[in-house]
Amino acid sequence: MNLITGVIAVILRMNFNYFARVNLVDFISFIGISFWIVGGAGLLGNTRYKSSRKVDFTPDFEYENKGYYFTFVMFICGIPSIVTGIILFII
Repeated sequence: MNLITGVIAVILRMNFNYFARVNLVDFISFIGISFWIVGGAGLLGNTRYKSSRKVDFTPDFEYENKGYYFTFVMFICGIPSIVTGIILFII
């Protein structure tokens, strides 16, 4: 995931003049925020799926735990990028 967002940032920087003027801190923050957006979308998608299911009184804990696990992993993956961006901004 870090590689994909890094490639997107490099492509934007090479092809558009506006992004060529953007600092490294902004790209690092973009990577962290993109992780959080993907995790939030996964969590929202999970709740939307639950509301459209047929009425079933047996809980599916295994599927629900996977949805929360994915959101938690995306949140954790975004923290180092956000912290690095804050540290570079202060320096």
